[in-house]
Amino acid sequence: MSPLKSQKTASVNAQSPSRVTTSREPYLKKFYYTLLVLILLCIIFFSLISVIVSVFILDTFQSIEEKDMESRMNRFSENLNNSIAYVGKTVADYAVWDDMARFTEGSYPAFSNEGMSQDSFKAIGIDIVAILNDSGDIIYEDDYTNPVGDKFPLQPVLSGYIQSQSPLVQNDENITGLTSLVFHTKNTSGILVSHPVQYHTTGTDGEGYVIMGRYFHPAYLQELSIILDEPAFLADKCKVEQLFPIQDEHPGQRSISTQVINESAIASYLKIPDPLSKETTYFGVIYPRKLYQEGLSTLTSYLLVILAV
Repeated sequence: MSPLKSQKTASVNAQSPSRVTTSREPYLKKFYYTLLVLILLCIIFFSLISVIVSVFILDTFQSIEEKDMESRMNRFSENLNNSIAYVGKTVADYAVWDDMARFTEGSYPAFSNEGMSQDSFKAIGIDIVAILNDSGDIIYEDDYTNPVGDKFPLQPVLSGYIQSQSPLVQNDENITGLTSLVFHTKNTSGILVSHPVQYHTTGTDGEGYVIMGRYFHPAYLQELSIILDEPAFLADKCKVEQLFPIQDEHPGQRSISTQVINESAIASYLKIPDPLSKETTYFGVIYPRKLYQEGLSTLTSYLLVILAV
């Protein structure tokens, strides 16, 4: 082979790779562009799915939790009614009693010492005992949370409830039986139950009323919370009042509201208006958001798997 021919062949061979590379560049660019678009579309697609799934699942869990908290507070409200009924049985036992009827009429003045047992009342959690005569005068009173020497006078905050014009004293002759209310006045709250005095042997009406009650102190709240896993408490009006609608559809009746505090806790509140003072008692209970946390953990794992893929 001549030197000139050999030089031409070497020149052609040296230029060939460059021509091949140049001819493949458009295809590579198109491939990389397409791959990038597909990756971006996948990211957008899975992001949308993740958002939709997150919103749907977490909102569903929150809805379940809110309904569960409302159910719990309803059970607490029912347990409060049971407690009022239990106190009512004691009130009725004392009100429908011949000796009590004679005491309110003034013919058996020794009854207050012979028939009323402070130890018995304290043993069943009764804090307040009052007996009114037919004129609405208090002829017997005990408030075991307010000892003064060897006496237990009623606290002044109860004066509006234990008197002749109180809702607990029904002046309508057609109304008989138990009357109760949840009271709240001057940062003091509790239950009061009344029953008109009657003769047990004859069934005729006596003169006066027997009233008993309990304060919402910690021991009583713990007793009411026995059907819950967490303790109920008296909630601050300033913190929870805004959770209830300003225009109440059923004024004077109990109502319940729930509040998601954060990702770890949820609360439910019970509102009970006082018909006499026009104030309100608020009960609250706070639970950990176990279901929400479990759902959040599962969702996080799911998103991590998507990112890994």
